[in-house]
Amino acid sequence: MNNEMKKRLRFWVSIEPPTTTHNDLVTGVSNRTGKAFIRKSDKLHEVEASLEARIAPNRPEEPFHGACEISMCICYQADKKHPKGLKITKPDNDNLEKTIFDVLERLGFFEVGDQQIAINHTTRCYDDSAGIFVDLREV
Repeated sequence: MNNEMKKRLRFWVSIEPPTTTHNDLVTGVSNRTGKAFIRKSDKLHEVEASLEARIAPNRPEEPFHGACEISMCICYQADKKHPKGLKITKPDNDNLEKTIFDVLERLGFFEVGDQQIAINHTTRCYDDSAGIFVDLREV
C-alpha cells in the first residue's frame, strides 16, 4: 500500500477529560457460583458512555486496517491553580489511553481492535480549552 492510500483521521472533542479511567474497577462475588469477579465501576461506565457520545460523530466510514499510529493531546482546563503547561498528576497516561482506546474500538475505528495501535504518543496538559485531540493514521 503506498502512502497516498493510507488512511488518516484528525479530530478535536470538546470535553472535560476523564479523571476516572481504565483502572476504576470493583470486585464482587457471584451469587450463583460464589466466584469472585472484577468489573468496571458505574462511574467508569458513565465516563465511557460520555466519551462514546462525543467521539461517535468522528467515526470513520470504514475501519482502519493494519498497524496504526495515534497521537493524542489531552487538555485539561487551565486555571489559577493549574496554569497552561504539562500535566504531571494523575490520571496516568496509560490508564487514560486505555479508556480512550477501548471507546475507539467499540465505535468501530479499527478492523481488528485497539491492538492495531503499534505506535502511540500522548501529551497531557493544561490549556485554555478542555478537550481531546486525536490524530490517527495507518502506518
